[in-house]
Amino acid sequence: MTKLELITENKKLRKRLQESKEGYKILMIFYRSAKKEIKMFKKQYGKLF
Repeated sequence: MTKLELITENKKLRKRLQESKEGYKILMIFYRSAKKEIKMFKKQYGKLF
């Protein structure tokens, strides 16, 4: 691998890492709101379970 190839690979990896971080943040937001929804659901329909 040449130096240039290494640099471009590194940039690709960084970009992918950044994207996965963003994805993780989004997932956590969804997860938190889902947890709230589940709590509400259990409050409303708790007697059925």
